[in-house]
Amino acid sequence: MAAPDQPPGKDRPLTERVAPAAGLYVHVPFCRALCTYCAFAKELHDPVRETLWLEGLEAEVAHRTAGERPRIDTVFLGGGTPSALSPESWRRVGEILRERFTLLPGAEITAEANPESALPAILGAMRGAGVNRLSLGVQSAHAAELAGLGRIHDFAAVERAVTAARAAGIASLNLDLMYGLPDQPVDRFAASLEAVLALRPDHLSAYCLGLEPGTPLASDVGAGRLPEPDDDTARAQY
Repeated sequence: MAAPDQPPGKDRPLTERVAPAAGLYVHVPFCRALCTYCAFAKELHDPVRETLWLEGLEAEVAHRTAGERPRIDTVFLGGGTPSALSPESWRRVGEILRERFTLLPGAEITAEANPESALPAILGAMRGAGVNRLSLGVQSAHAAELAGLGRIHDFAAVERAVTAARAAGIASLNLDLMYGLPDQPVDRFAASLEAVLALRPDHLSAYCLGLEPGTPLASDVGAGRLPEPDDDTARAQY
């Protein structure tokens, strides 16, 4: 037997090193409508642009993996609005993930979605691509607040999307809410909170509005067309 301080050799082979697992983020820049508060990279959905994006994604993944199959334990598909993609594009996204990466057993694969586009056919294609966690952008249960944010869904669409996600077999559901909005009293946010909790999500995310420079909402507040969000009210909502 080799001595403990003997350098590695044929009697004491190097232990095979396994690369640590990584997380993967895929950005989908398409939206059916542009929200007034959002400063992320996005554009209005166009089928031709969707095809070009998919080709670009495939080329970039091939370049970055360089013939290897990185080990992945977490995937997050954000946006933009990933649920704006067609079922056919979702099928190809799933193929790219499986062909180019080693998705570890139990890997969490999350996709963001908006209620108006989280339709059964889309959710089924997401599930077929491996998505097992859905993050649904609810933001508010009140029509006037949704309109002010540039959202194009109502709360009935949220309820339909939740039902469809569960029917598609997506195991985990996150719902997003926003607070600290202009002219948003504490009790109105509390009502939105109660409405989403009644849907029994697996996870709830609540985000305080940030006025991002260059967004329409920030411009309206800066010009005095909307009141400045109140910090004390936002603290009470939190």
